[in-house]
Amino acid sequence: YIGSNLKMNELQAAMGLCNLPLLAQEIEKRKAIAHKYIEELSSINGIKVPSYKSNIEYNYSYFPILINHPTISRDDLFNYLKEKGINAKKYFYPLVTDYACYKGKYDDNLPTSRFISEQVLCLPLYGEMTDEEVSNVISAINQQF
Repeated sequence: YIGSNLKMNELQAAMGLCNLPLLAQEIEKRKAIAHKYIEELSSINGIKVPSYKSNIEYNYSYFPILINHPTISRDDLFNYLKEKGINAKKYFYPLVTDYACYKGKYDDNLPTSRFISEQVLCLPLYGEMTDEEVSNVISAINQQF
């Protein structure tokens, strides 16, 4: 079977320890960007943004949006953003059951998983994003919708 070894090496662990004191600050920066995305994108027909609950602490590692529009697909938006130099990411894609090594071994009748894998797109989100970069992402999405 295909698998991954996702353990950190010593250098990665040392860097992680060095950056640990900055974690709360990084999360706050990402949180501000995520809320800007929500503020600007939540009213667009065909885009569903995350909803955050006040009693849960989030790390804001990703900002996934769900594209459910009659004429614009996730892939259309992905390609458009790529042309604009915006690095979005197809998330949950491809499904694990789509890999050749798993074909026919498991039930691949997974309509909800397939739906999500074809419609989720993660927008750029990192603490050092400038207001201009965030605005460029929002503007590019607005141009498509």
